[in-house]
Amino acid sequence: LKFDEVIEKLDSAGVGYTEVLPLDRVLNTPQAQAPGKTAQFGFKDYDFSTPHLPIGPLRAQTDDSASPPLLGEHTEQILSSIGFSDTQISDFLQKGAAIEADHDDALWAPVKK
Repeated sequence: LKFDEVIEKLDSAGVGYTEVLPLDRVLNTPQAQAPGKTAQFGFKDYDFSTPHLPIGPLRAQTDDSASPPLLGEHTEQILSSIGFSDTQISDFLQKGAAIEADHDDALWAPVKK
């Protein structure tokens, strides 16, 4: 069955449903376009828009305009906070078991042409 056929059958049977949308389509829905429903932030050289997540009281503790950390940006602090010594952390980094952020690295792999 095609999506439209499934919707028609569900509608005719009085069954409620919702379509699970990929993020690029979520941001284009009327609900997401309503004021206050998305957050905009910069990350490296890019501008992003993301829907607000329904996380209730935790929202007051976050800054929606803050950029997310780079992969590995807090590696040393996290490993230290869970009890690893500086020597162990250095060893992890040297052997590639953990990484540090590279601010000059691309956010994702380049597209092959």
